[in-house]
Amino acid sequence: MEVTMFEFVTRWLVCLVLLAVVVQSERTIKNMANSLFEERQAMLVWLFVNVCLAVCTAIMMGLK
Repeated sequence: MEVTMFEFVTRWLVCLVLLAVVVQSERTIKNMANSLFEERQAMLVWLFVNVCLAVCTAIMMGLK
């Protein structure tokens, strides 16, 4: 199936918005994780959340 220009631009804009939300939420998540957990655990929690966000983004991009 061929992706139209409109679909491509729409997806691109959605990705930009998602990226902005992720960057903003990352700061919040990192601060929250740091206050809840020790340093090493906080990094693991932060990485886990990042992986989840990346997977969700990939799934959303894959959907047509």
